[in-house]
Amino acid sequence: MSRLLTTRLLASSLTLSLLALGFVSLQGCIPAAVVAGSAGTAAGSSQSPLPLGTQVEDITIKTKAIGIINNIPALQHNSNVEIVVFNRIVLILGQVPSGDLKNQIATQISQIDRVRIVYNQLTIGPNVSLSQYAKDSWITAQIGAEFIGKVNPMQFKIVTENAVVYLIALTNKADGDTAAQVASQVKGVKQVIEAYSYISSGSDATVDDNSTESIQATNQITTT
Repeated sequence: MSRLLTTRLLASSLTLSLLALGFVSLQGCIPAAVVAGSAGTAAGSSQSPLPLGTQVEDITIKTKAIGIINNIPALQHNSNVEIVVFNRIVLILGQVPSGDLKNQIATQISQIDRVRIVYNQLTIGPNVSLSQYAKDSWITAQIGAEFIGKVNPMQFKIVTENAVVYLIALTNKADGDTAAQVASQVKGVKQVIEAYSYISSGSDATVDDNSTESIQATNQITTT
């Protein structure tokens, strides 16, 4: 099967020991009136590749983003919004009824303290169906299984929305490319979008917050 289109949202030259890596979240978006953060809670400090302080910041950002979503009355009954936060980068997925709401959500979330970048991947239209949610969940689980023996699945957060797969990770370029290739070959996948922060082996497990470089990004708001 030929490799499907892969779009890189971001890449970072981060210094982080590969031994410090280890997390996985396998989810699809749940069709509901408003779903904020259905990709799962932040990984514990023993699993996440991020320093504890950054994990706490991610949880805080996500909590505030959920509050924003829940305080927009027009979203309460006909929208499906998912918030994914990793390394102070926010990915917004789901469906909303209008372009104005799509822009409002991204703008307000971008104003949360310590947010670095917001990627607004919301689409305008009806919520995904329960059958599509089931397919998305299957795709996500299948990708995680296929990663075993090819890349370390604990390095990647996998989110599937309407057959589009988002891979979020701290990883090296070789493993990132392999993961995207593997994911693109899973049955039912329409597109793979990478949101990687690239790392290199080193003795210090630190994250360089100033090294993010946007590549082929769309619907992006950079805040720092």
